[in-house]
Amino acid sequence: MIEHRWLKEEPGFGVMPRQLATLFQRGTRRPLWVVVTCALVALGLVGSIALARRTYEPRVVLRVVEADRDPSSMPELKRKLAEYVREGVFTTEPLLEIAHRYDLYPGAHDRRAVLDAFRRDIDVDVYQNYFVEQRSTGEAPRSARVAVSYRAGDRTKALAVTRDLGALVVARVTASREQQAERAAASAESAAAKLQEALGERYREAAELRAKLDAQAEPELQVKLVSVLGSLPGLERQADNAERRAASLDLGMAYEAHGIGLRFDVAEDASVPVWDRNSSLRILGAACVFVLGLPLVVLGVGAASLTRGTA
Repeated sequence: MIEHRWLKEEPGFGVMPRQLATLFQRGTRRPLWVVVTCALVALGLVGSIALARRTYEPRVVLRVVEADRDPSSMPELKRKLAEYVREGVFTTEPLLEIAHRYDLYPGAHDRRAVLDAFRRDIDVDVYQNYFVEQRSTGEAPRSARVAVSYRAGDRTKALAVTRDLGALVVARVTASREQQAERAAASAESAAAKLQEALGERYREAAELRAKLDAQAEPELQVKLVSVLGSLPGLERQADNAERRAASLDLGMAYEAHGIGLRFDVAEDASVPVWDRNSSLRILGAACVFVLGLPLVVLGVGAASLTRGTA
């Protein structure tokens, strides 16, 4: 069995603090080398930050508030609002138009590739969404916040595209609600017109029966007249309700046409700070590395002087 005498001759871990103190002391005696080494480390950290690929992700936040009106007279906003924005607002043609406007993804080989890449870089978040709850007449209007962001390496392009996406949400939702209101108002007017026509026909039928009874009193005609007259109050109520419903939906259509049925307030305008979040984290990390690395630099200078044999 070979005896490793050199292992026994090696100093133990107990002398490590003393050796480190010696190296640190030797390093502090050479401030010029410490400053030069620190400058080189700082240049390396600054270069790594400057050359690192930056990603900007500005965000526009829209506060959506419905009008203080009878909710039954207004179009219903989708409860799954985030899903509706992704699939019902950010459809193929509008997204491709924005991608073409800003020359996004020039390396993509076809429309589908551009669209897929574009959608991957878009993030939609909905919070404080009270539209998931039913609202009764007299209750406070509901609201929600819709946040849209677009991720890109170009700061100016990321900002412009994000704002265009926010404007697209406002335009498409407003247009969709206006169309819904028009269809609902037209349907209500048609239903009211049919009920008025049926009511007029019932009045004519009653008048004809009265005329026949005046000419010849027959029990059968009297029974039929009583039946027709008995149905008039219910039909009149239906016609009145339909008229009120049509008038309410007409007013709702006017609200939507003027863009006040659902109000969009910009809570955040997608502004991007000079240092984005990722850059700030990189700078903070580099500063921590630099500060924590200063003792190592001093030790390194001390060790280098020791290897050169200088005092």
